[in-house]
Amino acid sequence: MEVLLDSRQSIYTLITGIYTRNIQVNQISIQFTSIIQDRDSFIAQLLIALFSNYTGIYELQLINLPPLDTNGELDLFQVIATNKSIRRLLIRWRTGSSNEGDVLTEGLTLMCQKGGLLQHLDISYGNITSDSWLLERIPGYTCIEELNLSSSNLDGSNIADLVIGLTNLRFLNISNCNLGLNPLATLRILFNQNLRWLNLSNNNLSNQKAYFDIFEFIACNLSQIIQEGVSQCALEYLDLSNNGLDSSEIISVLHGILQNQTIISLDLRNNGYDFNSGIDNAILEIFEVNTSITNIWIDPGRITQNTSQMIMESILLHSESNELERLTRNLHIS
Repeated sequence: MEVLLDSRQSIYTLITGIYTRNIQVNQISIQFTSIIQDRDSFIAQLLIALFSNYTGIYELQLINLPPLDTNGELDLFQVIATNKSIRRLLIRWRTGSSNEGDVLTEGLTLMCQKGGLLQHLDISYGNITSDSWLLERIPGYTCIEELNLSSSNLDGSNIADLVIGLTNLRFLNISNCNLGLNPLATLRILFNQNLRWLNLSNNNLSNQKAYFDIFEFIACNLSQIIQEGVSQCALEYLDLSNNGLDSSEIISVLHGILQNQTIISLDLRNNGYDFNSGIDNAILEIFEVNTSITNIWIDPGRITQNTSQMIMESILLHSESNELERLTRNLHIS
């Protein structure tokens, strides 16, 4: 059962239902703007009682979380952090509030450290920065399997090193995190053998836009690290869309795919390549040689109509013995 707590009455109803009618609740969403207006300490105390005693909550969403600067809210988050049933946690901070502070950082650390039970953590859209206390604690979140940091300002962060010790991490969303100023460090994340799903979209990773002349020696290695990273990664899903990657960098991605047998889906939309650069032939070769890839997303007009037809014929030719594969292997032009 899923419950939205957005008023006093909804909290009363939930607590009454749990303790008098044995209602089972596994997902709770708390709308702080609605229920803790004017620092309503009584509401906070009701929630503290709920999270202190009820251990059936699998997923918790804290929406419009205010600054943790009053006793009621501090106590509430401390109690939530010690609840032993929560596996999925989503936090959306109130507009203009800070996510910094010992209470929040220590609370998440308690939930995520070795022996913790939290598996999915979504702290996207949280104004997290590269010098955030919260970001510094991520290496200790060893129980996490899914981490969403999208739409944070991670400029200057070495995200590959931050998550290298998270051996349970399988899903990572770092889209729109302003990682383009250090693309080499960012793309090292491809070598992480724990990850299966990676979203790197909207980070402006192309070396043309990231470096000045003093960094020219690095730029020449970017295509190489892309190809090596893609070929050696254990990913099944990779999103590189909206990164301004040029034709040579896209070719490096595709050459890496030729040697990779784990990637199933690849998104290359909204990058800076064109069909005169050999990309169409590289895509054709992938569908002829690589049997694991099922979906590639590219922009319309980036490959010739003739090549598109040849790719479709290749898909049919190499999949005619397997009807399911024939139906699922696709080049998406959208």
